[in-house]
Amino acid sequence: PAKRDPLTDQMIVKMEELSHENPLGFKAAVYDFVALGRFGGFRQQEFCMDSKTKIKYYIMPNGTMIVRAFTVSNFIFYYVDGSKIYRPLRQRDLVDRIGTKYDIQKNRMNGQILSYARLSKEHKAYCAVNLGLNIVARAEILGSTEPEDPLCVYKDKKGTQYLTGPEVTKYLRFIMQLVNPNISDAELKLISTHSIRVYACVLLSEAGKDGPYIKLRLRWL
Repeated sequence: PAKRDPLTDQMIVKMEELSHENPLGFKAAVYDFVALGRFGGFRQQEFCMDSKTKIKYYIMPNGTMIVRAFTVSNFIFYYVDGSKIYRPLRQRDLVDRIGTKYDIQKNRMNGQILSYARLSKEHKAYCAVNLGLNIVARAEILGSTEPEDPLCVYKDKKGTQYLTGPEVTKYLRFIMQLVNPNISDAELKLISTHSIRVYACVLLSEAGKDGPYIKLRLRWL
């Protein structure tokens, strides 16, 4: 694959600012998934569809169809004692951690759950728990209420749509140009949805984590 550059902290801050325009809109949806993805190193197929209007499925050898991107059942919320919260939107203040479940993975560790703790209140806008709750709340408002309903939904003039890789990449490059107006075309091409994953690597390295930790935490073999 082509080399990709990481996103930047300045991009995340700008995306958070723009997300307030419409909590149900595209900018808010992209921000929530990208900001959460900086913890989990999300791959494009984990939070995007190929089409704005059609769900893409993995078809297992036994014929079982599994939604490609995160669904309602893939976001799990926990109390401080580790027990699962079944109605997190009604108990937002009691959520201590969020777990993201990966049904299908390149490393074949299907069904793996990785969890992230709540940040302090002053960092609420960048907190994994709060971001996950925002994603679930938006999806519920837009009709994703069943366990297998996709979470990557937003609303525009045409109605409810799914995030797609090309439109997310286009938006990330737009944001990069806002925070770095002098960026060259060649440098801009190094920004894509995969930059989220590279950014997660960089953040873990900056936090002092070694290679094996980063490899396992971001689901590489």
